[in-house]
Amino acid sequence: QEYLYHARSVMKAWTHWNSRNTLGYRRDARLTVEVIFKRVLYVITHEETTTADAAEISELRPMLVSLVNIIIDAWANGNDVNEEAVAHTEGWLHFLQTGEMMDEIEEEKSLVVIGPDEESYRGVVKAYIRTQKRIYLEKALTLLEEMSSSSNHPNTIYPSTLTYNLVLYGLANAQPSSKKNAEIAENLLQKKMISSSQEENCVPDSNSFRQVISAWTKTGSRYAIEKTDEILNQILNDFPNIDPDASTFNAIMTLNLRLGRVEDAISVFNKMVAMHESERIGTQPD
Repeated sequence: QEYLYHARSVMKAWTHWNSRNTLGYRRDARLTVEVIFKRVLYVITHEETTTADAAEISELRPMLVSLVNIIIDAWANGNDVNEEAVAHTEGWLHFLQTGEMMDEIEEEKSLVVIGPDEESYRGVVKAYIRTQKRIYLEKALTLLEEMSSSSNHPNTIYPSTLTYNLVLYGLANAQPSSKKNAEIAENLLQKKMISSSQEENCVPDSNSFRQVISAWTKTGSRYAIEKTDEILNQILNDFPNIDPDASTFNAIMTLNLRLGRVEDAISVFNKMVAMHESERIGTQPD
């Protein structure tokens, strides 16, 4: 355990330096944390003085997963998340699921099946979304569906609010904007998050609603006004603990103004002020 703690500290130090680098996330730093983990894995599975059996590896699982998650997150962050970065995140998720590393030949497979956690999947979803490419947005939706529809599996991993919000953000910012994107986003919000079971324990937050409203406003249609009003009223009536922020209201007002509905924009502004005065302090004009 102590060895793994030291390894995690070194890996985090590399990723921390990487995140603060003025040149952005560097490929060599990402590869370095991979090398560190591979050495760790070799030590606990091959070195005579430290070799762990299956039971011991099972006990080490949470720490090993956290180390792989550091690697996934390193590739998923930054402004230069490209196909190579995505391939690495997918490869490490595959390793957690099967024990097979993407760059190993058949005879050298570790066959240490650690098993991913929710953060592992979230890291891959983040990489997909950060590419800003439609093909990877589709992959994120597929991965999300695989997670949320595996309820009969004994080791089901349900998507968290954070993971859903990443996909909602991807849909809201996908180019070109479309009614289909907004419909998919609202479907995720209404049927997967709001209607989630107690076991799933996934509840929407203000960011969830903000992204869905953003997806609708970017369609620029009159129908979008109806949808945003509907969603806003849902927040007011059904979610008293959620305070829509100024950016949410600004998006709705901008849509109304773009369509020449000045009085409706003023009405939305007045609603925001009224919410703030009713002690929903998270709602405040900017």
